[in-house]
Formats: sequence, C-alpha cells, structure tokens
Amino acid sequence: MYKEKAQESMNDGQYSKAINFYTLAIKNEPTDSKLYSSRAKAYYLNIQTLEDPTLQQWKKVIHDCSSALNLNKENYDAMFYNGLTQVYGYKKFEKALKMLHQAYEKSLIKSRNSKSFALPQQIYLEILKIKKIKNNHDIEEKIIKSNPFFIKLVHLLQKNYDSEFQKLASKNLESDSFKILSTKLAIKYNEEIKTLIELFELKFKKDDESSSSKSNDPPDYLCDPISFNLFFEPIITPSGQSFEKSWLLQHLSNNEFDPLTRQKLAKDQCYPNLGLESCVDQYIQSNNNNGT
Repeated sequence: MYKEKAQESMNDGQYSKAINFYTLAIKNEPTDSKLYSSRAKAYYLNIQTLEDPTLQQWKKVIHDCSSALNLNKENYDAMFYNGLTQVYGYKKFEKALKMLHQAYEKSLIKSRNSKSFALPQQIYLEILKIKKIKNNHDIEEKIIKSNPFFIKLVHLLQKNYDSEFQKLASKNLESDSFKILSTKLAIKYNEEIKTLIELFELKFKKDDESSSSKSNDPPDYLCDPISFNLFFEPIITPSGQSFEKSWLLQHLSNNEFDPLTRQKLAKDQCYPNLGLESCVDQYIQSNNNNGT
C-alpha cells in the first residue's frame, strides 16, 4: 500500500510526500533493496527543487544507495543515483563515472520488463553530460593553477565586491532594500567571475588545441555507447542510434531488444553507418593515431 502511494506521489512530483511513504514501506519491508533506491531517487529529485541543498540532504541519498547495494549488489538504480550525487553533491567526478559505468553495464543485461529501474539510455546520457562537466572543471582547475594573472584578477574582483558590499552595509538601508541591492551585487560579482573564467578558458582551449599533444579523448559522438571506445565498424539501428558492430551483435545474441531504447530489435534491422565511419577515419588521420 505504501509503495503504491509513494509511486503516485513520485508521478505527481510530490517528492517529500513520496519520501514519507517510502519510509513507512521500508519499516514494513526493511530488506527490500528497491525501496531504499526508490527513496534515494525521491531524495535526489527533491534536492533538484532546492536552491541551496545542504550536505546533510546529499548524505541521505548516499546512505539509501549504500543500504540498497548492501541488500542487492545488482541494484543499478542505487549505483545511478549514488553516482549522480557524487558529481552534483561532492564534485567527485572519477568516482561518479566509475559508478555510472557499472550501473550502465548492469542495466544493459537487465530484461526489458524491469520497468522499475532507470533505462540504460538515461544513464548513458548522464555519463556523456558528466564527462563534459568534468572536462570543463579540469580546464578551470588548470587555469587556476597555471595562470597567476587569472588569480590576481579574481582577487581584484573579490576585493571590489567586498568594498561595494561594505559601502552598501554602511548605508543603514531597510531590510528589504538591502536584500535586493546585495543580491544584485552578488549576481554582478558572479557574472564577472563567470566571464573571466570563460575568457581564460577560451584561450586555454585554443592553446591546448594548437599544442603538439594528441592525447585528448575522442568526441563522444565518435564513440560506441556500449564500450565507450572509438568506433571501428559502426552500425545504426531503427532508433537512429549507432553502435560498434561487434558489441551490438554480441548483445543481440543474448537479447532481442535495443540496448538503449529497449524496443525489439533484430540483427537484420541494423545497417552500416558509413558516414560515421568516415568521420572516425578523418578523426584518426587528423590526430595521427591508430584509433586506440
């Protein structure tokens, strides 16, 4: 009963209510792994509605995911929301990507009837998104560490913001007026910092592209969504998604559905993606590598 009410609340976007129902359900069935991962999902989605979530709120997601995995190591919903929390709550990109890859691999071998779990496509898209976030974060870290001029400019902006804030505080304004003006000042400061990062990031990327190093990872659209390796012989499915031929045929030898969309799929419905294969060849040639 509580599980049904929790799911109804989730469908209605009432995540706090769903959390309460899942808590009651867990009291009745404390060894049900899915209940913990479902509550973790409710905690996570509820956090998305908050402007400034606390560390304690993120910890609740981690705790429920850990409880779910202790009961069932194959619960990839728990891995999924644990991984998302590692990124958005703690900025631990490597740990998050490892968890999400595990969740993705396990989701691929689940039967299409496991509707209570996240679809592999959702996990796959999050992995690509987080890889981009990690790349931007790494660039920002390199800029901060390698460019003393950038740090000086940040300090000047911080000093100017502190000065303007002190001037504002000294005017003895009414509470509402002070909140409005101080908020505008904070927004201006954040926008200036963001613009500064973007300017240095643009120069950093140009310098990086023009350097002699060819160690950058290939773009995601040139990589197989199952193995995450560079395509060698891509084939395309009716859904429009391309896969590496050997990996997809291996998957279809044991399953009769598209690994991402879960729609029924047969080998003879897949065709070579010659355009994508040509793009991969061009990428390999331009980077002077062997595609590995």
